[in-house]
Amino acid sequence: MIDPQVYAKEMALLQGWFGKELNGLVDAALFKSLNEKMDSEAFSLACRVIFEQTKPSPFNFPSCKDFVEAARGSVEEKASQEWLIVSDFTSRADLSQLSEFAKEALRRIGGRSNLGMLPTEQIPFKKKEFTREYLSIEAEARRQSVTGIAGSGPRGLHAVR
Repeated sequence: MIDPQVYAKEMALLQGWFGKELNGLVDAALFKSLNEKMDSEAFSLACRVIFEQTKPSPFNFPSCKDFVEAARGSVEEKASQEWLIVSDFTSRADLSQLSEFAKEALRRIGGRSNLGMLPTEQIPFKKKEFTREYLSIEAEARRQSVTGIAGSGPRGLHAVR
């Protein structure tokens, strides 16, 4: 769920940037729709991506779909950053710094030891598989948070599959 104060602050920034003020009904409908699809952190990330990547125009104000796609892109970027840690075979980096999503995605693709035995040409395919699993886990956690299933973090990671 999106904190109403976070929503108000981020939307004020975007409305100023785009030079468009949303009327109350549109703003309420947009909040309701986005609130069903993401939390405050994802919404803030989406706003930052939209702010940085969209040319401002009153006729180009982002739709609900734009916010969701911007947030999704942020999740894909996060998965790519965590893949760098996972795939650093030379340093044996501390995997405890990975998010729960990354740890579970790594487990689902066979674990780090399995990656070390792959031929070099197979690594890009494993990265795609890791990213796909990461996005799947994140989406499941988001769905669970929207439907109100209790739990901290991604519920039942080992049971989800």
